[in-house]
Amino acid sequence: MRYYELFDLRGEPFSNSPDPDFFHESPGHRAALHGLEIALRLRRGLNVVLGEVGTGKTTLCRRLLRELAADPGMETHLLLDPACADTAEFLGVLRGMLCGAPPASGDSPWRLKEDIKDALFRKGVDQGLTVVLVVDEAQKLAPGALEALRELLNYETNESKLLQIVLLGQNEFQAALDAAPNLADRVNALFRLGPLGPAGTRALVRHRLRCAGAAPGAPEPFTPGGYLALHLASGGFPRRIIRLAHKVLLALIVQDRRRAGWRLVRAVAHQERPAARRLASALAAGAAALALAVAGAAAWLPVPALRAVLPGAQAAVAPAPPAVPVPEGASGSGAAGFPEAVVSAPVPPAAPVAPAAEQGAPLLGSLEVGPGESLSQVIHGVYGRYTPALLGQVLAVNPDLTDPESVRAGQRLVLPLPDGRGQRFWVQLEERPTLDAAWAARRAARRMGLDARVLPWRGDDGTARFAVALGGPWAAREEAQAALEAAGSGAPLTLGHGLAMLSPR
Repeated sequence: MRYYELFDLRGEPFSNSPDPDFFHESPGHRAALHGLEIALRLRRGLNVVLGEVGTGKTTLCRRLLRELAADPGMETHLLLDPACADTAEFLGVLRGMLCGAPPASGDSPWRLKEDIKDALFRKGVDQGLTVVLVVDEAQKLAPGALEALRELLNYETNESKLLQIVLLGQNEFQAALDAAPNLADRVNALFRLGPLGPAGTRALVRHRLRCAGAAPGAPEPFTPGGYLALHLASGGFPRRIIRLAHKVLLALIVQDRRRAGWRLVRAVAHQERPAARRLASALAAGAAALALAVAGAAAWLPVPALRAVLPGAQAAVAPAPPAVPVPEGASGSGAAGFPEAVVSAPVPPAAPVAPAAEQGAPLLGSLEVGPGESLSQVIHGVYGRYTPALLGQVLAVNPDLTDPESVRAGQRLVLPLPDGRGQRFWVQLEERPTLDAAWAARRAARRMGLDARVLPWRGDDGTARFAVALGGPWAAREEAQAALEAAGSGAPLTLGHGLAMLSPR
């Protein structure tokens, strides 16, 4: 029996091969796929897709080629490794692909280009075909090869280009484009692929399970806490998600279990590689989030603030020194490790951020109400509580909102800065630049079963920032410290959904 049959699947859900059947259309991947198809069918010339290793470029490439292969008017060619010794060798490879036969020995670059030009004219004009050249690993292209591609783009009729080119490369290929402005100026569309968010990680896993034959409504192999641990350990990179999810399924079989929670995913990530081991150690000690000391009833962070790095997000950790060392290799969003959990002593609160005033009151910003969200949910989600006083403040800056029960999906609400200040300790997961973005992240977290709310605070530069916080707050450092110690030997303090979080609720 194959291992996946133990999960009632017909095939392997987490194969590391770029199977186009398993292509997951995240918003970014969907935009790239559809944008490329449109550009190629319109014969717009050069298109570029950039992304870090493991963001799904190759699988996108395979899916695109399969879609184009269904059209008899398309002729596609795939160059997997464009690294060539010189321009003549590169042109010889293209000549062999586009003309259907290798070049004659000793052909000059001029002769090779003329052969390619004749073949493109015959196919594009006489036969009415759209000829597409897809180059993977484009960062390996030498400057001479890029110049050759630029010249091929000059082969055109009055209506369209005779050769359509798609270059897929890692982010460093951007520097090669910048160094070749004549080529960069010919880029019709440039798409950037990035890591997935927590909801995107879960959607990718679910999609692959469905593709492997999972029945509708069948129990999932990951709990909500397991999904979050999978996202944090992988940084949201599809290739890492797939690799780690495969290993988790094998661990479930070994332990004769059906679902993977926070601790199991963390344990598997701990075994995978040194960076993941640092992450797992920090997760065990800090329970996936870091304690924050925050000033104000609306949780305004005092200045200065100490920063630490979380995978996929930056978290404001604690005010004032001593500084917490950042693990080697952790340098920003998507880093693999972060410091141990910290609970800091309270400090005198700083004045709250006062964004541009409207209706006579300082504002936090605005957000868009989602389907099924009420005004009370918005107020509680942003301020941590719902009171008549807060309702009155919100109504005062939203004069068009005459009935609190009439809030509808898609409506924008302006939210004021609340009065009052005080010491609070929080647990933070993510940070977003605007209130609207933080509310969307909070909405995604709650869809995963997480007890999340928006936490406005002030950065060192004095600008308003917005975190997604889990649980809390605590009024005293001792309470937060006690909650950390109550977890026992670094084990997570878990709620019903399996998320490690420090919350009395």
